[in-house]
Amino acid sequence: MYSYPSEKGMTGKLEYIFFAFLYPIALLPTVLQTAALIILALILLPKRKPKLDRFFSLMLVWCVLYLISILINLNHVEHSRTNIITAFFTLGLNVAALLFYIHFRNVNVNLTRIGRYAFWNILVLVLLSLIYLLFPVSRELVLFGRHMAEIDILRENVYGYRFCGFLGSTYIVIFFIFFNFPLSVYYIQKRMKKQWQILYSLLIFAPVYATGSRIGFLLYGILFALFLLVEFWENIRTVYRDHRSVSVIVFVVI
Repeated sequence: MYSYPSEKGMTGKLEYIFFAFLYPIALLPTVLQTAALIILALILLPKRKPKLDRFFSLMLVWCVLYLISILINLNHVEHSRTNIITAFFTLGLNVAALLFYIHFRNVNVNLTRIGRYAFWNILVLVLLSLIYLLFPVSRELVLFGRHMAEIDILRENVYGYRFCGFLGSTYIVIFFIFFNFPLSVYYIQKRMKKQWQILYSLLIFAPVYATGSRIGFLLYGILFALFLLVEFWENIRTVYRDHRSVSVIVFVVI
């Protein structure tokens, strides 16, 4: 089980680099991104024999099977050089994830600190999406070879721009938001008043809306509903106790 010590009790800052610089890392070319993550994960490997579990074993088997699959396909199927390199980079990222898991499985983590980094990572995307929505000329911006927006099919025979935030894909934007949002909640609940928390959760809709992703809309709706449920749980429990029959009816309707 994890425990949540105070920040003063934490030793070392390297283990938080991944969370603190998640957006800059996502901007790196795939080669540098994979290399940086593997090097950081190797540095963080525990000096003593780590505690391993079944999940580690399953991830290790997955990596081995992935490598075998690559080698078999190299010998029996013709692939472009780009596809081969991409496959090895994907394997590298899986190995980095496995090494990070070994580290965080064996240390205490400060969720407030991680939540603070997640909060700022999301605010970067919110700011970029607002610039994209308010200033159409920003759609042509390029950073490290990646674009602020991409042209995609919005509906049948209709093309338009979708917000990418220099991450290379609208799907990465959606994943980035919904990876960081649950982590950031732990921070904002301790540092913000309820009205600011709700404003923050509403602002997150800006990059989701800018991507035009329907799955993004769905995920946002689910997470926002869960967020409100957590925020007002005590109020809901009080109302339920006082007006149990009405609460049951509302629950059934929802």
